[in-house]
Amino acid sequence: MIFLSHILDEHTPPYGGKGSYSLDKINSIDSGDTSNSTQVTFPAHTGTHIDAPYHFDVSGNSIDQYSAEFWLCKNVFVIDYSVEKE
Repeated sequence: MIFLSHILDEHTPPYGGKGSYSLDKINSIDSGDTSNSTQVTFPAHTGTHIDAPYHFDVSGNSIDQYSAEFWLCKNVFVIDYSVEKE
């Protein structure tokens, strides 16, 4: 099996070392709430993601300028790339 994403946790490094990951329980049945609920917080450039051209070029398209059909792929490639800490 090949995962196209990775599990995010407090050890997942964000791009550029800025920001952090947190998983916080905001509702709990044990505390009298009507449901259990969790808030996940992390920078947009954490883990597997797609950067639109606008991220690096102010005249480039942003993610919302692409239709859902744009992202359908018939020929998918997986690049296995390992990175070592310096």
